[in-house]
Amino acid sequence: MNTSTLSAEAMIALDKQHIWHPYASMTEPPPAYPVVSAEGVRLKLADGRELIDGMSSLDLSTLLDEITERVDTSGNLYIRFDKQKAFRGVEYINKFDPIRIKFKFRIPHKMDPSEHIRSTIKGRSTA
Repeated sequence: MNTSTLSAEAMIALDKQHIWHPYASMTEPPPAYPVVSAEGVRLKLADGRELIDGMSSLDLSTLLDEITERVDTSGNLYIRFDKQKAFRGVEYINKFDPIRIKFKFRIPHKMDPSEHIRSTIKGRSTA
């Protein structure tokens, strides 16, 4: 089947019928976004938006599972990436000889920083 001639709606229908997405709900799957072209880590969607493909679903799942260990009480999220994979353009969470990155989040008053950051990341992962 030549998928380059399919509409975005047809690609989404095929995706729903034939593809299982690990770490996604089978009863309430997140929306699918057809990719019409890619160059390196840059993806062009059927609706014209461009994205950078950065983190695998496994790394995202690991990050969400470890969120309380990676967030401090001030709302800082700490992630370490593998240097060699980053050099090749692949983001991969690593604990050994990493590139360390700190993200600062504004936490609403009296909200648990880990829960706020988890919900923010989950919102990004399904958008």
